[in-house]
Amino acid sequence: RSEPAKARGHDAGRRLVPALGAVLVTGLLRAAMGMASGDASPDERSRIDWRGDLEALVAGVEERHPDPYHSVTREDFRANSAALAERAAGASHPRDVVVAVAELVASVGETHTYLDWPVLGGSGGDSILASGRYPFRAARFADGIWVTHAGAGYEELVGRRVVRLGDRDVENVLADVAQVTGADNEWTHRFLGPRRLPIVDLMIALGAAGSDGRLHFTIEDAEGRPAVVSISPSKGGLGVELPDRRSAEALAASLYWREPERAYWFEELAAERRLYVQLNRVVDGEEESLDAFARRLDRAIGELRPERVVVDLRRNIGGNSRLARPVVRALVRSEAALARGGIVVLIGPSTISAATVFAEELAQLAEVVFVGSPTGSNRNQWGDNVVFELPSSGLRVSVATAFYQTGGPYAVPGPIEPRVFVESSGADYFAVEDPMLRAAWEWSPDPPAADVYAAAIERGEDPLVALADFVGAETRRFRDFERELRLLARRLSEAGDATAGLGVADLLVERHPGRARAHMARGAQLAELGRNAEAEAAWRRGCDLIDADPSLYPELRRRLRAFATTEIERLAAAVASRAGSS
Repeated sequence: RSEPAKARGHDAGRRLVPALGAVLVTGLLRAAMGMASGDASPDERSRIDWRGDLEALVAGVEERHPDPYHSVTREDFRANSAALAERAAGASHPRDVVVAVAELVASVGETHTYLDWPVLGGSGGDSILASGRYPFRAARFADGIWVTHAGAGYEELVGRRVVRLGDRDVENVLADVAQVTGADNEWTHRFLGPRRLPIVDLMIALGAAGSDGRLHFTIEDAEGRPAVVSISPSKGGLGVELPDRRSAEALAASLYWREPERAYWFEELAAERRLYVQLNRVVDGEEESLDAFARRLDRAIGELRPERVVVDLRRNIGGNSRLARPVVRALVRSEAALARGGIVVLIGPSTISAATVFAEELAQLAEVVFVGSPTGSNRNQWGDNVVFELPSSGLRVSVATAFYQTGGPYAVPGPIEPRVFVESSGADYFAVEDPMLRAAWEWSPDPPAADVYAAAIERGEDPLVALADFVGAETRRFRDFERELRLLARRLSEAGDATAGLGVADLLVERHPGRARAHMARGAQLAELGRNAEAEAAWRRGCDLIDADPSLYPELRRRLRAFATTEIERLAAAVASRAGSS
């Protein structure tokens, strides 16, 4: 299932911004071309053969990627490359062209195809962009963008929420960063976007920093008190270490933060018959291979016989998915794998690439419950990237070469979504609190929607209000209620309460507005009440959504369309007959 398949028709994820236009490059690129944004000399600008590099870029992508035009058309990609080649000579600074090249590559629409920023290293890159990085690190939490690390002299930034960069709102800056970042889905951007903010040349090109590189932060503390701090670039790559200023004692006591640099490890909590497994990389470690780790894990599971195993993938950015299969086997052989909730997997936006493949394969073989937030890679994804270098500028371009259809050919497009949605706040991070792990230990199955409805009636409460509160809870944000609510609406109608059935169907459409069967279920309830014109409209809306509904596979689309057509004709005839009688 997880072998690469060079297949078309896969999901590419939802881009946050439209693809590049066919004739004109985007507004971001047009702005960059007109910016007087640097001190590069004419000789420095003229020595780069951008036209030759862009021709090499297009050829390199098309040669290495089996299907590079799943999110952008070949015509648009080539036209934008040609337009950039025409405009590059007039750029104020090479950084403006580099940003535009990054946007061009990102239009392919996947995490593994991207421009490797020169500040990250790479031959030739340092001679083009040498402004370095800012000495800080930021991350997105449930309540915004917070500075997590800062270098000497900028300690006051740590523990502060970022409001503005220069005169720009930080979310607007991140929206532009998303345009130049390869991503499978919006959660990829939640992970990668803040990691791009320390790139000096990118901030200058986007107008967040001045041409001298100075970046003015507007920050606020936990009480909302604002302050402005100016920060200067420091030389070096993004790998420069910055101190973690949180309590060392609290970090040592936290399972998640105790050993983040180890590729994989586990800890037995024998008193509770629990096992915590942290898998941070899908690679063979220096001291122990993943296969050896899996054998040790298998023995520990056999001896402890845990009632719950938590597998933590939250900081796992991938590796080689094939290496992790022994770990999958060790987990699925456990007794915990037989019960829903026996294995709980923690995921998040930084769960990408091979980590997502591992999670999907495990879920297909065991009763896994996902807790956290959606993964930064799609269930079906392009991967196995290779890097090639542009001949004149030395820019390095990463390109995916294989498609992993781990979720199956008819998987709902997009990331793995959690059954229980939990995010950390900035305050949680700095206090070294872990609400996601707590939710994993405490998880218990939800009652069926029908039971929630019945229990509310027994208590003398409005069952629709109780059901809406249950379905709308933030922790159930990604829970799929379509089947449960459709069946409940039908059962209520069959029991003689079509009005209540319609109320449930209304909630169903509100919860899943893009699902064809949700609208058709509502149409069925309206027809039961004799509201044929409204029923026909609901069925027509459902029919219109069939092709776009990601939850439907081809054969079901065909059958559903045939059934819907018959029902629409019947309802239309009923409406016409009633009009004639009148």
